[in-house]
Amino acid sequence: MSKLEISTKVRRLSNYLSEFEAGLIQIPPFQRDFVWDDNKKKDLLDSLKNGFPIGSVLLWKPEATVKNDLIDDEIQIIGGYFLENTNTEFQYILDGYQRLSTLFGCFVNSKNTSLRQNESERKKFDFYYDLKEDKFERNKKTKNDLEFYQIPLYYFIDGESFFDFSISLVSLGYSDDDKKLFINRYKNFGAKISSYDIPAIELIGGTIKEAVNIFSRLNSRGEAVSDDWKVSALSFNKERNFRFGSEIDKLFENIEKFNFYNSNGDKKNKRKLILQSVLSAFDEEKAYFDIAKTTEELEKLAGEDKFIDVSLNALHNFEKTVQFLFENLMVLNSKLISSQNQILFIQDFFKKNDNPTPSQLNELKKWFWITSYSNYFTKYNLSGQREAYKKFKDFIYNENVNPIYIGNSFQLKTEKFPKAINFKSARATSLVLFMINYSINKENILDGDIINSNAIKGVKEYKLFKSENSTENIIFVMDNNDALNNMIRSQKDLSFLLFPEFQGQYSELFITDEMRNKFRNNGIGEILYVRKQLIIKAERNFVESLGIDYNV
Repeated sequence: MSKLEISTKVRRLSNYLSEFEAGLIQIPPFQRDFVWDDNKKKDLLDSLKNGFPIGSVLLWKPEATVKNDLIDDEIQIIGGYFLENTNTEFQYILDGYQRLSTLFGCFVNSKNTSLRQNESERKKFDFYYDLKEDKFERNKKTKNDLEFYQIPLYYFIDGESFFDFSISLVSLGYSDDDKKLFINRYKNFGAKISSYDIPAIELIGGTIKEAVNIFSRLNSRGEAVSDDWKVSALSFNKERNFRFGSEIDKLFENIEKFNFYNSNGDKKNKRKLILQSVLSAFDEEKAYFDIAKTTEELEKLAGEDKFIDVSLNALHNFEKTVQFLFENLMVLNSKLISSQNQILFIQDFFKKNDNPTPSQLNELKKWFWITSYSNYFTKYNLSGQREAYKKFKDFIYNENVNPIYIGNSFQLKTEKFPKAINFKSARATSLVLFMINYSINKENILDGDIINSNAIKGVKEYKLFKSENSTENIIFVMDNNDALNNMIRSQKDLSFLLFPEFQGQYSELFITDEMRNKFRNNGIGEILYVRKQLIIKAERNFVESLGIDYNV
């Protein structure tokens, strides 16, 4: 065990900026990319303005032998600037990268620094303080287009700028109240910036493992460490340019067109799922359904020689899985997946079947529909799910094996037809997915053609009648540039599809001429009753063809 020293030091914000410019603070090669959006940046700037603490940062100066393994030829970027890497006395940022990147990018004057710039990245940090509105905004214009009271943030680091601002303000046609307001806000924020302190916990010496363990324990702001941060640090490989967290980021970029996540919060949950899938790839005998110990188990594996190859292969198969769900099953939105366990199973299928036959893919599709409609994974406990995995694994090697595990008292049957669409319900989710598939391949959903992921952006939810919320009033339409989408853009609901000029059209959306006839003479209730019966009839035929009892 090497010796690792811990100390605490408080630095002024201006000192951090100077140390970055001098190359005394660097980004470790296993650090994830900058991910903060403008709102996160503005929240940080508001904290500075109000004098609120923004938490301490964690810096690490590794021992010489460890440093040699980490030093990377790639020049790092922080806040839109390329950092100098010629100084041998530098420290790495372990915690605080997003915060310090924001501060450096916002407060460094691009015209007065010797650092090279990445112009497109630097513009993401070009913020100003609006003295009139008392808020921060990103400058999407040019400096000359800013109003006099919209002050670029780097002005507040320069003590002379306040004097110049005050002198110029005298000759401008603002009211005395406005002038006083501008002066006070400029002076107050400038004073906050010039005296703002950020504490740093400094680690000196030690190995990567020791440093990241300390980080996990201290974690200066009391927030959970990114699930893959430690794994990224422990598995970093200079020779192969492998950064585990960055590989996951690349995966998200590749599958973005498949609408795999719906928000940043959902993306975080999907990241955990990806970690589960990577861990499962290390074990031929089981899939990891217990997410609680996923990161811990991956940390143990991170130092193994096979870690990189197994991980990269797992991420590749994960991408194939998401693409399969989108193109073959029309899972056009991640909300349409009834259980995340389905992804773990399908990924394992692609791991062991690099080039599956059409019949194998059809059986896999059938398995997906059955597990969705029967609420398969919620009806089994952890041991039951493992038995289900064993049965599925037998199917992977022999497509003639039934992949569905039937445990004690388990029945293949649906819940009742849902009264409303709720994507937290497997039953409602399955129905929505069926309606989407029916709209394209109503004659044969299982054997239908795959869709083009480049032409389809996703799916949109509409109402037939604006005032109704029942399931039978909801219509799901592929998001593309066809004639229907063009018509919809100017409409409040889809009741116009009941007009006579559309006679004989849109039966794939469960809209018929019988409904058009009732539209002229009857109320909304009768029309929706007819549509509900049409949906039930079509869904029943499909579900029963899968060997599932249909429950109305």
